[in-house]
Amino acid sequence: MAVFPNKTIAQPTYNDEEYLEVRGYENYPKKSTQAKGFDPCSCVSYAKSLVPYRESIGVAKNWLRNTDKAQVGGVVILKESPSGHVAYITKVWADEFEVDETNYVPCTRSTRIIKKNYDKIIGYWVDE
Repeated sequence: MAVFPNKTIAQPTYNDEEYLEVRGYENYPKKSTQAKGFDPCSCVSYAKSLVPYRESIGVAKNWLRNTDKAQVGGVVILKESPSGHVAYITKVWADEFEVDETNYVPCTRSTRIIKKNYDKIIGYWVDE
């Protein structure tokens, strides 16, 4: 349970296979189904549960950037808050990409589409 002033939010639990099936991710990168033990109130915790990035970074904006292209299985680093935000890239098209993330909506796992020319993108990380 996460406790905030005047309210308590139950931490959600996820059956990843069921979630992926419901969302229609037939080509979802296999390692993403290994998301276990993450804090849904931390985008960094969730992204780290999906990729082999183990550096201690503190806040999202400090995530290492090693490419300038969105790639499936990679991470996008964003300046959407003072501490930044990271999200796992699930699909890529010509002008946009889809991400799977936590804490964009507070303490919730969600997906959204981001335009490649979004001015809040700092960069991207991929496993090399």
